[in-house]
Amino acid sequence: SIPHTIGNLSSLENFTVAVTNVDTSIPAEIGNLGPTLRHLQVSSPSSSGRPIGLVGMLATGLGELTKLETLNLTHTGIFGFSYPDTVQLPSLRVLDLSFCPAFEDDLTHIITGAPNLELLDLGYSKATLNLSTLTTSSANLRVLNVDSNNKISGELDSTFWQSFKNMELLSTYATRLGGTIDPAIGDMKRLRRLSLARSAISGTIPSEIGTTNLQEIFLIGTNLQAQLPDSIGDLASTLKVLQFSYAQGKGTIPRSIGKLYSLSELSLRSSGLEGTI
Repeated sequence: SIPHTIGNLSSLENFTVAVTNVDTSIPAEIGNLGPTLRHLQVSSPSSSGRPIGLVGMLATGLGELTKLETLNLTHTGIFGFSYPDTVQLPSLRVLDLSFCPAFEDDLTHIITGAPNLELLDLGYSKATLNLSTLTTSSANLRVLNVDSNNKISGELDSTFWQSFKNMELLSTYATRLGGTIDPAIGDMKRLRRLSLARSAISGTIPSEIGTTNLQEIFLIGTNLQAQLPDSIGDLASTLKVLQFSYAQGKGTIPRSIGKLYSLSELSLRSSGLEGTI
């Protein structure tokens, strides 16, 4: 277990522990490390067979860690936080609650109190959050992964695409998130991986996608009723993976697809597109 005396380590900056076969909790005394603690990582390796029984963090613990930059609780059995209505985590850059199947808390208070968040991973958890909270509170977000989390609500609307110019990875695989791919994607020059596969995304694929620097595009099993724009060929030097299978595509395969000399994987099966490559 994590002893209560951890709060006596007044100079501790980094606390990392991997637990595989015991149930534990984070004691409230962790809050005593507020002036120093920067990285808190309590995780269970995915090979352990089950998440550990990490049981929540008291308000006096989480709310006082004002210097915290990393909070990583991946692959644990944590089921929620206990915190006051207002939590201020101005230094938080990384929040990883991926593969926490028991976690069902609403993260609104955490996100609004962490304006400098850069990485948010809620994949394969049940954390609740509306995308509008991110667009108003997390302008610095670079990585957003909510794969297989059907508790995430909202839409990928124009406000969403316009809010994250520094986004590098966006993944909404197997979620109920709808919306469209907005032309504002053309301003997301740092975006490298776009995965909207098996989500409720619909509409068309804007030609502006060709002005990005995307390396991987996953659009399998979507409701996109469109053909690939001819501008896809403008990604010749960057695009390595293009998956558009089992979509609702229309039209012909653009001739420009032959320009993608960096492409190592192309999947157009049952995409609705016709033509030759």
